[in-house]
Amino acid sequence: MNQTIYHKAKWICPVTRPPMEGGVVAVKDDTIVGIGHEKDLQGLTHGPIIDHGDVAILPALVNAHTHLELSCLEKRIKTGVDFMDWLRSLLAELDKLDEEDFNHGIVRGLKKSYENGTGLLADISNTGQSVAYLKKVFMKSVVFLEALGFNSKTLPLYFERLKRHFNKLKHCEHPRVGLAAHSPYTVSPELLKRIQALSINGFPMLSIHVAESRYESDFLMGKGPMYDLLKERKFWNGDWSPPKKSPVQYLDDLGLLTPHTLCIHLVQISNGDIETLSRRRSKICLCPRSNHALRVGSPPVETLLRAGLKIALGTDSLASNDDLSVLKEMAAIKGIAPSIPPGEIIKMGTINGAAALNMEEQVGSIDEGKEGLLISVPVSSCAPEKLYEEIVCEGYRKEIKWINQDR
Repeated sequence: MNQTIYHKAKWICPVTRPPMEGGVVAVKDDTIVGIGHEKDLQGLTHGPIIDHGDVAILPALVNAHTHLELSCLEKRIKTGVDFMDWLRSLLAELDKLDEEDFNHGIVRGLKKSYENGTGLLADISNTGQSVAYLKKVFMKSVVFLEALGFNSKTLPLYFERLKRHFNKLKHCEHPRVGLAAHSPYTVSPELLKRIQALSINGFPMLSIHVAESRYESDFLMGKGPMYDLLKERKFWNGDWSPPKKSPVQYLDDLGLLTPHTLCIHLVQISNGDIETLSRRRSKICLCPRSNHALRVGSPPVETLLRAGLKIALGTDSLASNDDLSVLKEMAAIKGIAPSIPPGEIIKMGTINGAAALNMEEQVGSIDEGKEGLLISVPVSSCAPEKLYEEIVCEGYRKEIKWINQDR
């Protein structure tokens, strides 16, 4: 049996309780068995004490939305342009890719995730190939098999293929495998309902991009250039009438907004939409740096929090972001909403993300019984009220190290 190892640092940041100066985390068999000061842990078994010095020990970060496959498109698609221009470029590049490209992207994305301190991630996958790779790594993960389809004639055959693929993978314990619907403008109402019903038979969360750009809202109102693009791609055969409602209200009318729905982006939303999300207790994940790069705007962070919604964070992909750093997403949130306490932003990148993926009992905070997925970040703060601000605003500039991981 492995011995207990005591990890000491200038600060221990449990997330679920205030920071502890000069604290210790006890880890045995990859499980946290104690947290406190040395004198508090005297009842535990003897073992070495490792003093990590002037760092803050944190739970590993949670990236609740990324696309590992698309890491192969790093620096191949120009950002900072109109969303429709970016989307056309993305589709053109995707047409050039093969299985080897996607595999290379998955490996690269996992490496970058590890380097940035990610201990739990949610991968949106069109191929399902990341399942095999994630089985081999230490981090916790969910793979959402993503569905797209707006043509009623091809829907039955497409759905049967998706169902067979999902049924082969849905019993995986690591990674967990669920389903994603790409968006309200790329998935027909009938397919949305079928995906939701199927998802109940596996990992119960359903992920979907919602209200990312004004073009999505325009499409549901029956106007805008998204129609032309879908027709050009032969993705839509015209047998659908626009609901003339916001993306959030449209999904709610279809019965898709539940506590088991993870809504991504939520940039183009109204106060009424936020009230609906709060009433349905849907999970939410924001990707502020991707939104900025694609010039779609910023999510209403403060209004979402006032409505009682817990915010998780995602990086989106390297096709729309510079890297896969959750710490940089935290800094971006602080820039968008400077009035939000840094401690609340820390939660967005840790325990809130774990809760959004139904894994808050396993990871996301430093608590007894949880997995010992821990990282350290160098800090200089001598007061707890300044500590989280330093981590949120400057943490991404510092070297992240893994604690208790011999890798």
